[in-house]
Amino acid sequence: MKVVLATVHVPLAEVPRLLTRTLLGEIIELTARELPRFGIARPRLALAGLNPHAGEEGLLGSEEAEVLQPAVKDARGRGVAIEDRFPATRFSAARRAANSTR
Repeated sequence: MKVVLATVHVPLAEVPRLLTRTLLGEIIELTARELPRFGIARPRLALAGLNPHAGEEGLLGSEEAEVLQPAVKDARGRGVAIEDRFPATRFSAARRAANSTR
């Protein structure tokens, strides 16, 4: 499993403001396009949620519904194999999903 960061070296409090649909779309596209160079011929991506439990349907933040899910939908529309809404603490679930179609 490879991990790609959307933000680096910024205060945690700034992350929600910095994550935009456009930024995530660019990162998703770049990752899907470049992973074959690292030996992953058919990349299958998984986007971790920002909030605990991926927001609990809005109970713990709205970024998943307002930013992350639309970015994933856009990427899927462009043919990127990507799953979303994985709580960040559940990388193992994301890994299983990514490996299930290989």
